[in-house]
Amino acid sequence: MSAAPDTQAIRETNMQTAMSAVASSIAKALESRAAAEGYDCRFTVTMATDESGILQVDRVTVHCGADDIAHLREIQELVTSECGVPAERQEVIAR
Repeated sequence: MSAAPDTQAIRETNMQTAMSAVASSIAKALESRAAAEGYDCRFTVTMATDESGILQVDRVTVHCGADDIAHLREIQELVTSECGVPAERQEVIAR
């Protein structure tokens, strides 16, 4: 039996690490952009790979305060323009 590492498991771990790092960076960029527009929102970004194996943003969860809910359409448009995620793949949670 070989002592060689399971390369598929290593690839999967590397992909999960990359997804997490990219998602975190995108969430921080969205928060900065929203803050520049006067919104106090937090974002959670979920990544996925497409049919070709290319990493992309799958979903964005927007956590915003009651004051910002009134500007929901503008916030959703910001998310769409910044990372290409349409409103139907955005979840909004009031905090």
